[in-house]
Amino acid sequence: ACYGSPSSQWAPSMLPLTVSLPSKEEQIQVLVALWSGRTSAVSVADAASIVAAVSECSSYILLQSSNIVDVGSGNDDNVGVDRTNTGDIDLSIEIAQAFLEA
Repeated sequence: ACYGSPSSQWAPSMLPLTVSLPSKEEQIQVLVALWSGRTSAVSVADAASIVAAVSECSSYILLQSSNIVDVGSGNDDNVGVDRTNTGDIDLSIEIAQAFLEA
């Protein structure tokens, strides 16, 4: 945990840390821990920084799972292609439930 350290210093490192985890379950566990940690923030600014980090991480994970974020390919042939599948919807529901339960 980052007790005593302003979240503005460690929150930006949450995205690289989260996406480097090997499984979606572990990534969601980190999101849940971050989200529940917002209630322990010392100030409103710290809480806002934590919420911003959670928002950034969850958005990236959702975009990555739907193949919208295609790092390094440089291929724009799939622009406008419908990439919706049930796995993406299940992940979206799982992340939403994690926020609601925290």
